[in-house]
Amino acid sequence: METVKLIETVVKGNRADFKYEVSEGLKELFINDSSYGIEYDFDLSDIPKAIINIAFAGNIIPFIWLFDARLEINELDKNFIEGLPEVKKGYMDMFPFINFGGEIVVQKPMENTVPIIPGKSGTLFSGGVDAFTTLFRHIEEKPILISVWGADFDVSDVDGWSKVKSSIDKTARTYELEKQYIKSEFRSMLRVSENGIGKFIKDKGLEYWHDFQHGMALLTQAAIIGY
Repeated sequence: METVKLIETVVKGNRADFKYEVSEGLKELFINDSSYGIEYDFDLSDIPKAIINIAFAGNIIPFIWLFDARLEINELDKNFIEGLPEVKKGYMDMFPFINFGGEIVVQKPMENTVPIIPGKSGTLFSGGVDAFTTLFRHIEEKPILISVWGADFDVSDVDGWSKVKSSIDKTARTYELEKQYIKSEFRSMLRVSENGIGKFIKDKGLEYWHDFQHGMALLTQAAIIGY
């Protein structure tokens, strides 16, 4: 079975770098087959690796299921692991014509106690129409706005992100909301174009980022903030 293996998670200040290996048969589907990083607005030093690794796992697991591969990872949150069968079932229900296989091998499932703060919530917020719709539906909760640089704008696009960030800052001020920014290189990992993953799903009318990756990847980038 072809394998993606997380070798090491290196944490320094507000940044985590994921070092990983990809077996030879999968390398053509990767732009970057060795490492990528993610940054937050706060220090990560006291956050368990099992929680930080959710960001890596959530980004690659749909790929693992789609290509019947194996993900090997040293530490991962036990609650996250236990929720994966229900997530996989969701993909199977959405795409019953696809055979989702694969396996997730975790050497050390870790129990983590997450404090529940009554009345505290968050929402992924890009500044688009759908983002504002979600915000207004939950505005009475005063949710934290969570925005990911690296989703719609590449981390190299400083000017594009600056404009989006300015708009998000304005929204936060207008509605008196907290905000958290994530800078993630997660989209630099997989080759989703027609000369990569796309060639395997194009005939089904599907697109990898929209149909498989973005929902789970974005939510798991934000998991550390939830912790």
